[in-house]
Amino acid sequence: MEWVATFSGLRKTGTDAYRDVVIPYLSGYFHRQFNEAIDSYDDFYREYTTSESEEFEEDDDFNRALSAEFGLFEGQVFNIGKCLLRAHLEHELPICVWNKDELVRYLGDAGAGDADTIACFLDAFSLPRRGGWDDFSGGYNFKDIAPWKFKRRLSCLCRPIVPVGIDQFLTSAFLLRQGIGYFLDLARDGLFIPEFFKSAEMRSYVGKKTAERGLWFNDFVAQKLTEGGYETVKELDMSSFGKPELGDVDVIGIKGGRITLIECKNLQMAKTISEIADICNRFKGEEKDELAKHLARVGWINANRDLVSRRLGMNRQIDEVKQLLVTNTEIPLKYKEGLPIESREIVSIAELQEELMR
Repeated sequence: MEWVATFSGLRKTGTDAYRDVVIPYLSGYFHRQFNEAIDSYDDFYREYTTSESEEFEEDDDFNRALSAEFGLFEGQVFNIGKCLLRAHLEHELPICVWNKDELVRYLGDAGAGDADTIACFLDAFSLPRRGGWDDFSGGYNFKDIAPWKFKRRLSCLCRPIVPVGIDQFLTSAFLLRQGIGYFLDLARDGLFIPEFFKSAEMRSYVGKKTAERGLWFNDFVAQKLTEGGYETVKELDMSSFGKPELGDVDVIGIKGGRITLIECKNLQMAKTISEIADICNRFKGEEKDELAKHLARVGWINANRDLVSRRLGMNRQIDEVKQLLVTNTEIPLKYKEGLPIESREIVSIAELQEELMR
């Protein structure tokens, strides 16, 4: 069964994995989300000032990457989307069906851009015509159409303009408003996987934003340790010990004779069964996965305490070496059995303060 195969990495049947991993993970996540929603309830009733508008400040790096991918700048995408929404409002229609020439002419008259710009927009934000639902021609694959996957390349959120005939397009006011904003927000923040895009520039941009989020999260975790009375060291390169193959320690917390080695992971929430299984498979502590180097660093530092103490300028012996895997969100990993790291050593940023006080 596919359900059992999905959880093969958890060494459980689908029923056991759902009971032991999925349910406690989702319960913990939604409990925290519910409490955060209570705290932000007043935001629904705050007054908006005239300075708050839908205009935005364009980012040069993002524009270069977007132009390489689609031949468009962010402002052009935003402007064409506004023009299409205006058409729905003017005609008081939630759905419109356009002939291609009619659509291009309307957008041109509305000041959305020249014919080349509009053609690039239609190519980027229209679902491609395919011979069938499972036709993967054009470089697509099953992940791009699977209904239980998020951020699919062939979804109506990412491509809100739907071809319905030869040179005919259907537009929906709801899809345009939701989809274009959804795409721009996620793309600008580098929240699609690199493989979502074709151009080297856009894939490089995603990698850059991912790295920026990682460094920001390291700083945030270090700040929390400092507030808890720890001295901190960030991004300690293991090459300073002659072990470059072990990478670097994201954050080290020092208090008395105890050091805490922290691996920081800024992750996106796992929302589906396959994403939960993927997270668990990425952090098994096996060779070349995302936990292996951290465990190797902890083992090496534990075996070389005197050398590390001098490198950190502690002027005393290291009495205890602790480790933590700190994440920005709840992750299902902490509910998985048989890991080379204890579940109490896997904490979200919301749980970090409690763990530091323990």
